Amino acid sequence: MADSAAAPVSASFALADRVGEGAVVKSATVKNVLSGDTLVVIADEDQKKGPPVDKIIALASSRAPTMGRPETRDRPATKDDPFAWQSREFLRKLVIGQRIQFITEFVDPKSGREYCSVYHKGEHVGVLMASEGWITVIPPSQKHQPRADQAEMIRLAEEAVKLNKGIHNTKERKNAVRTVSTKFSTHAFYEKHRGKLVDAVVDQVRNGSTVRVVVVGSFEYLTVRFAGVQSPFAPQGQEEPPFTREAKAIIEQVLLGRDVQLALECIDKADGVFSRVLCGGRDPAELLLQTGLARVVEWNAPKACLAKYKEIEEKAHAGRVRIWSLAQAAGPSSQKKDAGYTVGTVREITNGCGIRVVDENGKELVANLASLIIPRQTPNGDEPWSWEAKDTLRNKLMGKQVKVVLDYVRPANDQYPEKAFHSVFLGNTNVAMLLLEKGYAKLINHRQNDPRSSSYSALLNVEQKAQAKSKGVHGPADKAPAHNYTDLSRKPNVKKVQQFLHFLQQPARQTASVEYVFGGDKVKLYNEKATCMINYTLTGIRCPRNSKENPEPCAAEVVAFAKNNLLQRNVEIEAASVDKGGSVIGKLYTSNGNDFGLELVKRGFASVHGSAEKIIGSQAYFQAESQAKAGRLGIWRNWKPEDDSKQEEKEETPNNKKLEWIRIKVTEVVDGGTLYVQRLNQLSQLEKMLADINSNLPARDPHYVPAVKTMILIPFGKEYHRAKVTGISKDKKEFEVFYVDFGNYDYVPKNVILSCPAQFEKIAPFATRAELAYVIPPSLDEEFGNDAAYTVKNMVWDRDLVATIEREENGTIHVVIGDPESNSIVNNSMVHSGFCRVARTYNFKAQTRLPKLREEEEHARKAHLGIWQYGDIPDDDLDEPEMYKKK
Repeated sequence: MADSAAAPVSASFALADRVGEGAVVKSATVKNVLSGDTLVVIADEDQKKGPPVDKIIALASSRAPTMGRPETRDRPATKDDPFAWQSREFLRKLVIGQRIQFITEFVDPKSGREYCSVYHKGEHVGVLMASEGWITVIPPSQKHQPRADQAEMIRLAEEAVKLNKGIHNTKERKNAVRTVSTKFSTHAFYEKHRGKLVDAVVDQVRNGSTVRVVVVGSFEYLTVRFAGVQSPFAPQGQEEPPFTREAKAIIEQVLLGRDVQLALECIDKADGVFSRVLCGGRDPAELLLQTGLARVVEWNAPKACLAKYKEIEEKAHAGRVRIWSLAQAAGPSSQKKDAGYTVGTVREITNGCGIRVVDENGKELVANLASLIIPRQTPNGDEPWSWEAKDTLRNKLMGKQVKVVLDYVRPANDQYPEKAFHSVFLGNTNVAMLLLEKGYAKLINHRQNDPRSSSYSALLNVEQKAQAKSKGVHGPADKAPAHNYTDLSRKPNVKKVQQFLHFLQQPARQTASVEYVFGGDKVKLYNEKATCMINYTLTGIRCPRNSKENPEPCAAEVVAFAKNNLLQRNVEIEAASVDKGGSVIGKLYTSNGNDFGLELVKRGFASVHGSAEKIIGSQAYFQAESQAKAGRLGIWRNWKPEDDSKQEEKEETPNNKKLEWIRIKVTEVVDGGTLYVQRLNQLSQLEKMLADINSNLPARDPHYVPAVKTMILIPFGKEYHRAKVTGISKDKKEFEVFYVDFGNYDYVPKNVILSCPAQFEKIAPFATRAELAYVIPPSLDEEFGNDAAYTVKNMVWDRDLVATIEREENGTIHVVIGDPESNSIVNNSMVHSGFCRVARTYNFKAQTRLPKLREEEEHARKAHLGIWQYGDIPDDDLDEPEMYKKK
């Protein structure tokens, strides 16, 4: 631009001469160099008036080649003029960060731009630029005489042209335009340059811990964030937090326009580069920490610098410098780390892969893995790879000791409560890496100022390797394994569970995983081979019940023991049978091969009941129970020897007045050892109830369709009786029913059914299921099964009998039945006739009964009666579940 209306012409351009002539000389510090003829300065006079203000000044009578501009959202990229970069670099290296003096020669009335004679260490900068050929000198208008400096600049520029210096080098002109790169893979850049020092020039300071640099040589424009620190800043359009401008100003002062070296540390999920930015060997991150204008960020901090950064941060915090003076400021990273440190044992992997940890004091913590997105299992369907993610943690962590480190706390908002996030370490292994390396999780793409895992950089490297191989969630969703299974645990259907029993018994011992612990002796299992979820009850034992209303003694302790040893562990099961509630019954072995039922008995956490008589190795159960009693362990803490002596039984006959016989009547025979009985002392109550029912029958509702398990009234003979619905035909016209007061089943049409009034529904059934104690009959589908049923019916039908209850289990009583008229014991008679055999039993109560039973069995065996017709029965043919057979 021509210098019209300029200051009076000077005879000399030396600074001292200009001062002597009365020129106004101002001092400033060069903050940045925009081109070969334009500077950004902070004038001394402006600093006295308040916060530093940037002033842009141009070299008078000078025109440098125009620098190109990188592409932005608002404008396309422009190219450099030839030699623009070289001209700017010459001036930048000369004056950046230096003290200068300047005299304003002209002010553009439109833009307000000042055109100045600039002096650096007494030397005229414009004259120097002209002599080196880095500017074009603008001559004065014809109306004005040239200034002394202007004349000298013209002369030197002409010499530079003759010498092909600077912008006048015609041979290099074609190669004097930079190829600027703003669109390139920062990930590839990071991989290429990590571990090396990269030379660059700071082109812009975005905020106190983020700068844009141009890489020397390749002219790649790269946004770099300081590794290990974060200064206050706010996304565009949001209110700035305190000290945001101060942090930016201090970095502009020490870095803007400076030569720096980048020591690349890591990149984040959005390919943001984190690096140490060294200027003259100094680390500006330390300056930010010292001045209280940044806090330490561990996840991207250089390992060699982290301890020093924390030390500096701690001192600033102690002195309450800047950000640490704010009331809402959290403590430094070192304090947060100490506060969030826990060592404990993993007890459960929750949905979404939360890790439930219990420390040595019993304090519980759920560790949510920081910075991870993990597939979840939901009622509406499981997300791909959710099973694999949870199984990986279950197999690796359950029962192991881990270290839990608090990384950050997500504050509460309108949608979510406050939630803490952690890094969990198994030894030296970060658990999050176990999921990422297999592709069972993704890293969260955090916003720049969001807290994140302290190991985020290392986790990102692992994720990128999984992405490269399209592992797990990084591959096609249809490649994820399908996990289709039948859930038999939610609404157990006995018949359906029985259909699966065969698969659970082939082979006899199978692997399963414990999904839930109901109590010490009942769990929910997933069996992968049979592809089913089942309820599973341990055979032969009973644990105290842990009901909310009335928990039994020691129940909570037993449940805790079971959870600590079984929950989400791999176990082995030997399924034997299915109970009437649809739960599979059998043995369960822990991962170390121990019989868990026996372990419960040893600790006094379970008592042994009669069904243990049928188990191979049942003697160990009874011995363990005796030892637990002697040691007053668990449920036996208040046990006394006389408690057992009261149960000893003397020689049994139905007429022995010293035995506690109850009078019964058999109302149904199911098989050779299973009956339904009524107590004779309750018959008058039954008759009264039936009379009340039949005198108060409800009206028939043609639209009434009772559901399964509903109590109803149906006719039998001339009277209506109570029954429960056990099955419904598809067309809902026929119902299978069970007469609860007599024990028999029947099928009835819909049109005879009446609803049962509530007052009758509440009365307990008068028929009880009973099994002959200590004996085992053949089943109905076996040879001699029907003969056994016919024989026992002949012994008990239409007779007034007596019985002793040996034990009660799940609503079934195990009894010894006697006939006072013949003075015989039905159990003994069935064995004597060869239609039952003696159960293997070590029950203390049975010891007085077994000699007579075995004597009867020996008679039947020698006489080849009933089941002994073909001689001795091999163990493999005994009517016992597979798991109870000798091996």
